[in-house]
Formats: sequence, C-alpha cells, structure tokens
Amino acid sequence: MTREVDPTELRNDEIHVRVAAEIRHDPRLIEQAAVRLDRWLLRGGDPPDPALVEWKTALAALDPGQLADFLESPTPRAKRMRISSPFFWPAR
Repeated sequence: MTREVDPTELRNDEIHVRVAAEIRHDPRLIEQAAVRLDRWLLRGGDPPDPALVEWKTALAALDPGQLADFLESPTPRAKRMRISSPFFWPAR
C-alpha cells in the first residue's frame, strides 16, 4: 500500500530545503527566526505552545549546519516541526 503524498507537506518540505540553503549562505536567518519565535511565544498562552518551545530549544542547541541539515531531514520529528517553523510564515 502506497501512502498518498500530501501536497501541503511536499510544499512545506520544498520550502525548508530552500531555507536550509539560505541558512548555509547567511546564518543570520537563524537570528531572524529566533526573534519571530520569541514574538510568537510572548503572544502565546500559558503554558507556551510545546511546538514553539521545541523550536526554541532546537535553535539554541544546533549550529547553522546542523540546523540546515535538520530542516531538510526526512525524519518524523523534522517533518512535524516544519509545520510550526519560525522560518516560514504566510504573507499577510
């Protein structure tokens, strides 16, 4: 039985491959994502959203190369975290 490909997940994966390339080119993108994440955490409730806390931990623990590799990773954790990524947000 073949699993159907979710077009939203596929698009999210493709976006994060591009984000990973940008991080490798300019790691300052991580700082911008950290600032955005802090804003989200300040606006959030108490307790904070566990997905955002997980991102906060990842941004603090991983160096730029490791973070770029993680953003491209096919692991279930990476796929789950890309859903709440501070590196991508819809235009308003």
